[in-house]
Amino acid sequence: MVFGGELVLAALLVAAAFPAWGNSVVHIDLPAASGGVVVSRMLGSWVVLAVLAVTAAGLLLLDGLRQLMLGVGGRSGARDSTQPPIEDEPLDHPS
Repeated sequence: MVFGGELVLAALLVAAAFPAWGNSVVHIDLPAASGGVVVSRMLGSWVVLAVLAVTAAGLLLLDGLRQLMLGVGGRSGARDSTQPPIEDEPLDHPS
């Protein structure tokens, strides 16, 4: 359950990172007096937003995989730690 939610949230963050990165590039047309050149400039706030979104998505994926492994490991037949231990017969039997 947790893994699915984190997977969906990570996918949304990655999907949001692409438009943020696209908004970070600004093209500036210089006047013809300077040769009519087009200059590209990166806006740092949009770049930071895109990088943070991808980083958060990666951390969510790692935590989701951890949650999945914990869930799978709990179903492997291991005894529940909240149950009292099973008492074994003593090894020494009086004759």
